Amino acid sequence: MKWLLDEMFPPTAAAELRRLGHDARSVAGSMLAGTDDEHL
Repeated sequence: MKWLLDEMFPPTAAAELRRLGHDARSVAGSMLAGTDDEHL
């Protein structure tokens, strides 16, 4: 399963999920920041 964490989650949450072996990215701190949820 892939995780895309919304901006309400800090990038460290995605980092922790990756450390646990999950495929996780964070919208916060990426080029996707500020994108409407419907577009994501």
